[in-house]
Amino acid sequence: MTFIVSSGALNSTHSLTLEMLCFDVFTTSATLRVFVIYRPPGADATSVNYMESVIQCLSSYCLLIRVNIVTGDLNCPKINWLTSSCPNDSINRPLLDCITEYGFTQIVDFPTRQGNILDIVLIDETQRVLFATERPPLSYSDHSCV
Repeated sequence: MTFIVSSGALNSTHSLTLEMLCFDVFTTSATLRVFVIYRPPGADATSVNYMESVIQCLSSYCLLIRVNIVTGDLNCPKINWLTSSCPNDSINRPLLDCITEYGFTQIVDFPTRQGNILDIVLIDETQRVLFATERPPLSYSDHSCV
């Protein structure tokens, strides 16, 4: 199978403040848009602004003509991915609402750090992924690999 990878350039207001990588993978059967995101833990005003920027980027760059995959560590342990519920706060609720609005499904169903699902793999076409499995952490990481 041949893959051609193209960098997705985010506009300067996002790329300067977010730890996010966006790229497209072209295959013979589909085009995938992959977002890799890290959101530092926290719930202060800076953390709220950071989450707002993450959501704005996802809203701007998720395309209906592609399979969209969002992966990374969003540090949202208060989201219950099995029940699609969370507290009504300024970090978890906006993210869960965005994920729901864009039709994403979380496929990681096991804790990735200290009993919490912090590392996520969200996809808007679940038939494209067979399953996610837990693997031991790499090097000195305190997170399981997905």
